[in-house]
Amino acid sequence: MSRKEALASAFHTLKIRPGLSSEAAGQLIEIATDKLSLMAGPHSTTVPAAFSNTSFADADSEKKLISHSARNLAAQIENLHRPTIIALAKAGLTRDRLGAVAEELKVIASLASRAAIDPDNTSAQLGRPARGPIKIIRRIVADTYYRVSGEKPSSAGEFLRLSGLVIEILDLDVKPSGFAKAAYEDFHGEPLSD
Repeated sequence: MSRKEALASAFHTLKIRPGLSSEAAGQLIEIATDKLSLMAGPHSTTVPAAFSNTSFADADSEKKLISHSARNLAAQIENLHRPTIIALAKAGLTRDRLGAVAEELKVIASLASRAAIDPDNTSAQLGRPARGPIKIIRRIVADTYYRVSGEKPSSAGEFLRLSGLVIEILDLDVKPSGFAKAAYEDFHGEPLSD
């Protein structure tokens, strides 16, 4: 069982709050497990780029790189020579499929070049949370628990059990009781934003 499947299994044990369909609960759980499966390990200090901020200049450079790379790859695909096309077709990449990929890359290049970086989202002062990935993981678990079950995280009971499962699956170097207690203290009665 993959880490993501194990996380989903742990969250699917929660009682779904009244008014929330099982399909909607499944979507919330899938979003959480996608995020959580990126972070694992007892001494992990890496916060995935999607969870951290950078300067406006760096974000703009990143956006331009995506546009430039997509445009170049599309051009490369469109200018393949016959031997390469035959080799790729034998590997399962037909000319039609490559053409569709090239067209999609052109769309990505165009959208990336037109995308506007919001300066309010680039403050280097926001940076990583003080406790790195553990705090992010705690917020994701607490938010998903609340959204699915309708219950606020607590330092005992079902939330403590879920916390223990998540900690074990992600191989984190933290005690379930401390994790659950900190989540309880962080939680202010509203779903935590990403």
